[in-house]
Amino acid sequence: MVNGESEWTKNTRDQVKRLTALTNQMVALSRLDENPEPKEKAKFDLSDVAYEVIDHFSSLSEVRGKKISADIEDGIKYVGDENSIRQLISILVDNAMKYAVESADISISLKRDGRKVKFVLKNLTDGMEEGSQDILFERFYRPDSSRNSETGGSGIGLSLAKSIVESHKGRITARCDGDGYITFQVTL
Repeated sequence: MVNGESEWTKNTRDQVKRLTALTNQMVALSRLDENPEPKEKAKFDLSDVAYEVIDHFSSLSEVRGKKISADIEDGIKYVGDENSIRQLISILVDNAMKYAVESADISISLKRDGRKVKFVLKNLTDGMEEGSQDILFERFYRPDSSRNSETGGSGIGLSLAKSIVESHKGRITARCDGDGYITFQVTL
């Protein structure tokens, strides 16, 4: 025991944290189901939001031996729910941190594409078949390779990401190339 905490207490606290996170994701997802329109639409700097989210994950990436490389076009303005878009980017980066192979590079880009904006995240992964991986956005779906408790995933994050994108009238796809890389592309 350390400071009166047993292994059982620590495990219980960890389970409570996971269940709380799952509950919060389920509530957010059900709210998007009930009212798919963004709660608060405002113009914001999407480039700054992407930089902030990536910066938030930078220390974790070092600890896990992964490298995040970002190619973010400066000054991209977007009208939408800034908190939801921040959550979307966080979900995608967190997903890459959990499921990319050890020592993987996580490549992120954000670019204007005409009147639209494209956010692309790419990382090396294990055990994914070549082709479309849009099944990853189904609620509670987890590939066999991720069904262990180490990742802490619940199969809700990518479903929530899809709902956020759709509420902004956008599109999200996942594709695995023959080289073992998975690419998530968001078009807003």
